[in-house]
Amino acid sequence: MAVDLSELMEPAPPRKQRSKGKSRQEGSIVAEVEREAVLAMVDQMEAVKKEEVLAISYPEDVAGWTAAISEWLQTALLPVSTAEISCGLKMLWVEV
Repeated sequence: MAVDLSELMEPAPPRKQRSKGKSRQEGSIVAEVEREAVLAMVDQMEAVKKEEVLAISYPEDVAGWTAAISEWLQTALLPVSTAEISCGLKMLWVEV
């Protein structure tokens, strides 16, 4: 099925055309850089990225998490949600 809504739409406003006059000349920001400086910058970026990754990482103890969840579920009388397990064990969602 097709519906023609063109009668309900307003026409698009006219667009302004750019003039093809002379553009403003600015000084270039491009410059030569020594290879050693670029390599040092890349090494520094790698070190920073590695530190950022390590800052948000944590040790994984999947066996410990599984055991804790299993024990907790055995004491629960009713089916429980992931959020309840997370709160009950004071564990992050990703650990649960």
